[in-house]
Amino acid sequence: MGIDIILDLQNCYPLTVRKNKKSYRFQALLENGENKQLFVLVDDNPHRDLPDVYNLAYGPAGNSESDTEKIKDKDTIGLDDVSKVFSTILSCGLTFLESCPGTFLGIDGSDHKRSCLFHRVVHNNFDYLDQYFQIYGVKFYARLLRFNGRAVEGSSEYLIDPCDMKTEPVRIRKNNRVDTDNLYNYFIFKLK
Repeated sequence: MGIDIILDLQNCYPLTVRKNKKSYRFQALLENGENKQLFVLVDDNPHRDLPDVYNLAYGPAGNSESDTEKIKDKDTIGLDDVSKVFSTILSCGLTFLESCPGTFLGIDGSDHKRSCLFHRVVHNNFDYLDQYFQIYGVKFYARLLRFNGRAVEGSSEYLIDPCDMKTEPVRIRKNNRVDTDNLYNYFIFKLK
């Protein structure tokens, strides 16, 4: 059940841009034919551990349609055209980076499923993205080394991968695939 997302900056929803190009909204078509207002927000302050990296979040509004400061970014929505939504989000990111030279934009794969999705989108669209961005991956949070998904046999303890303890961005290149147990969970974009 893979989603094949094709990015195309010529196929985006119309945007409303606000707040110094850090807040965006657009109407996305849902599978049921309804429209849903989605938001894209770039944090006002850089990431705590990554200087000059501003986090981007997207999704429906939190408590009300006007509550753009609280995005429900973990919600799953039945989108009619996932490629168009991701292209629109990419357009927002590009607009922000063009308006703030020298900064970076970060996107958090908040769980393993999203990390896998973001990893697949980056690699499946690498040639397209590479026209605009240098892309980096970070193993941002300590994860556990597991043997076939379990603790190492004979031990009740999980081992911590020391490589995951560092917050070091690694440049993603076209052919540097990472196995699913060691995916990056934070993706950073910089204008070329």
